[in-house]
Amino acid sequence: MHWITNAFSKRATKIPNGSSHASRDALWFKTLWVQKERGLGGVLLALAVAMGVYANEWSEQEALLRWEKTHLPSSRVIQYAMESRRMVWLQDPSKVHRGLKSLPVSADEKGTFWFNEKGWVVFFSQTPEMLIPQLYCFRCEEGGDQWSPMGRGWTGFENTMLRIDQWMESLPLRPQRVAPRVFLDPRAIVY
Repeated sequence: MHWITNAFSKRATKIPNGSSHASRDALWFKTLWVQKERGLGGVLLALAVAMGVYANEWSEQEALLRWEKTHLPSSRVIQYAMESRRMVWLQDPSKVHRGLKSLPVSADEKGTFWFNEKGWVVFFSQTPEMLIPQLYCFRCEEGGDQWSPMGRGWTGFENTMLRIDQWMESLPLRPQRVAPRVFLDPRAIVY
C-alpha cells in the first residue's frame, strides 16, 4: 500500500511550475492514508482478540465434552443413588429387554441417561463389565413408552436425579424415603 502513496507523492512533486499546492495535497493524502492504516490495524487487533476469546471458549467446551465422554459415573455410584430413591435395579436380561423395547433406536449411545414418566431410568454404560444397560424402576409392573433423554455423563446423572426427585414429589402418595446408608467402622466405639 505504501507504493501507492509513494508513487502519488512523487508524481505530485514533479508537477511543473513548482506549485507547492500539489505537493501539499499529496502530503494530506499521505497522512490520511497512514491514519487509515492505523485505524485498520486497531480494527484488525480487536478482531483478533475477539476471535481468540471465541476460540478459547470453544476449546473449553470441547474439552468438557471430551472429559464427559471418557469419565462416566461408575455403576456403583448410579446403583447407590437409585437405591437411595427406592428404585429397583432390574438385572434379568429378559425383563431388561422388555423394558427397553419402547426406547428410540438412537438411545443406546455410551454414557446416556433416559427417564420415563412411569418411573423408569436407563443408563447405557457399555463398559466391559456392564454390557447390558442398567435399568431401574420404581413400580416395575408399570411399563412406559414415553422416554426423554436426560443427557450424558455427570450432567445427565444430575439431570436424572433432579427429574426423579420432581417425579416423586408429584406422586399422589409420597413414598417414605429410605434413610441413607451409613458406613460404621466395626472398630469404632458408638455410644
